[in-house]
Amino acid sequence: MSNNNPKFNLKLFNQKAKRSPKIDAGISLMNGHKNLSLEVHNADAEVVFLETCLDCQRDPILYFSNFIPDEMFIMGNRIEADIKAVCRKPQLILKRTTPVDFHRSNSARIMSVLHKYLPDNVLDEYHDGIREADMDNDPNQLTRRSAFRVFLVYAVSEPGTSKEKNWLAVIFFDPYHLIFPVKQLKQSTDEYLLAKYREVAPYQQTFRKYFEEEFKQVSFIRAMDLLA
Repeated sequence: MSNNNPKFNLKLFNQKAKRSPKIDAGISLMNGHKNLSLEVHNADAEVVFLETCLDCQRDPILYFSNFIPDEMFIMGNRIEADIKAVCRKPQLILKRTTPVDFHRSNSARIMSVLHKYLPDNVLDEYHDGIREADMDNDPNQLTRRSAFRVFLVYAVSEPGTSKEKNWLAVIFFDPYHLIFPVKQLKQSTDEYLLAKYREVAPYQQTFRKYFEEEFKQVSFIRAMDLLA
């Protein structure tokens, strides 16, 4: 990561209008050690969405896909309910966020997928600010975490000033927990990964098309705006 803090005007826009008024504030990533210790869900962070999160990727070598079915009832109602919930209130994403540990044994998986979503120079600059969040917003779900995860980049605008502000930008959705799969009651981690991938690999629908109306409610930035 560069020692120079990049400055850019955070340009927000939604699906209805090309652009809404920009926020005239420079934004740069906090120091890695400070980022890792920050309890973002307790901070007053603003949630925005990178355009990238609307699109889906499939990688048969990694056994990764985040395409969704044309008929959402196939997956139950949790994915649809959670997307609609965070579009109405993006701050729900702050409920459970943790920094991604790139020293873990399977961290190469997320790096491979991140490279599909972010340009190399953006990923190099914001590598230390990648976070994972639980997308389950069921008020009755108090203990067990859901399979639906989202990956974000953490940044701060005007650091060290009275206008300092935390930001979390959604990079992509992982509705089937295929980035960091875990073993199940009757399946090892590898067995779950292979079985789940084979189940979802035929899906062709994207978040962009399926949830077009819902995403009109939220603000977007482009990945390259992070370095503008």
